[in-house]
Amino acid sequence: MRKILLLLLLFSLAPAFALNCSACKKTIKGKYLKDKNGTPFCSEKCFASTAPKCTRCKKPCIRGGYTFMKKIYCSKACMNEVSKCANCNRPSPQHIRIFTNPAGHKKFFCPDCADKPKCYYCAFPYKTSLLPDNRHICYDCKKTAVSSPAVIQQKLKTIRRTLHRMYGFDPNHHIELIILDLPQLEKECSGIYQMENGNRMALMRFEYQINKKKDRHGRKTQSLGRTKCRMFVLNHTPADLLEDSLAHELTHDYLRHNTGQHTDLSVEEGFAEA
Repeated sequence: MRKILLLLLLFSLAPAFALNCSACKKTIKGKYLKDKNGTPFCSEKCFASTAPKCTRCKKPCIRGGYTFMKKIYCSKACMNEVSKCANCNRPSPQHIRIFTNPAGHKKFFCPDCADKPKCYYCAFPYKTSLLPDNRHICYDCKKTAVSSPAVIQQKLKTIRRTLHRMYGFDPNHHIELIILDLPQLEKECSGIYQMENGNRMALMRFEYQINKKKDRHGRKTQSLGRTKCRMFVLNHTPADLLEDSLAHELTHDYLRHNTGQHTDLSVEEGFAEA
């Protein structure tokens, strides 16, 4: 936070030569105003129209102002309104800490709150509760958390139908759904490419058999034979993140059925993330 003096107003006598207002361009008659750089204005209204606007209240900062996060505010009150801690609601412009979660959302936290445990899902240090597998989950994420196998199965069916309608994904082949806690999911994920911008909430395993034979011309051919598809889903996942994860893993399933195994899993991850 830094206090700044933006402009200095000076009331001058009528100029001895023709002078135009820098804002409205009218010829100045009588007294006029100048800023600290000598720019003339015929009235305070014209001067105010060129002054920087407060980021919060949008009023002109004609008497100076304050900067916070490279933005200008007309008063401490306005600056404090935007620098409040997202958890305790106390303003802390001089010591604020900024958190950015995997979705790119930014929030401010005071030093005391910033040191609290972060929610596994939103990655913000809100007030949290502890799940049986020692994950921290904030109260907002907990409101929509889903653990019921029946509810997750229904969401999976709905998303499969949607992907079939929009992109032609196969909605009928069997996918075994397995609900896990975090240690179990991490065990299944061991050695598998992990996205770096967030925690994993689901995993798709695709096992298959390749049928090899020769066609009537004696050329070797191969086709996809028996497959086994299993989707592992983390319990207590908020509904919106659960739906995103299910769609993501179903894209992996589509790629494996239609393009086979990719040696560079980061390419496959990038496609599924798109």
